[in-house]
Amino acid sequence: SSEDAYDAPPNSPEFNCCPENFSFHEHLNQWETKQMILFIGRIITKFFLSLRYRIHVSGLDECLKLGNKGILFLPNHPALIDPVILSSVLVRQFKVRALANEKQIRTTVLKYCYKQLGIMQLPDIGIAGRSGHEMVLQQLQACIDALKAGDNLLFYPAGRIYRSKYEK
Repeated sequence: SSEDAYDAPPNSPEFNCCPENFSFHEHLNQWETKQMILFIGRIITKFFLSLRYRIHVSGLDECLKLGNKGILFLPNHPALIDPVILSSVLVRQFKVRALANEKQIRTTVLKYCYKQLGIMQLPDIGIAGRSGHEMVLQQLQACIDALKAGDNLLFYPAGRIYRSKYEK
């Protein structure tokens, strides 16, 4: 019973499910720690990008004039570094979330931080087969819901990098 939960030892399931034992400050400290780690990660990422690339951004002011919520960014995808570059540029003003192939998440460093970065996984139909089709539809609906809620999404419509001068 719920009265027995107050007498339960701290490591028992009954104790942990009592709302009176929820520590808001502990939860806030965990959130602040994650935010600090993400902030430091962004600084490190921008530093390493600056060593290799000269990034020039134009047109962001025009986007900001129209608002910064519920935007679907649809860039091309000539290289694997593009999502990293675009996210590093857009995250401050737009708090953009990316949609990524689950294989890209599973086989890269993203597997450790995709949830914290707000990356949405898109199932690979080639791997998932027929059941993947329904999962893709569910994830696309989640994207629609996120846009309606004011989230900004970074989505690569081609779904792959390209090797030539022109997108096919």
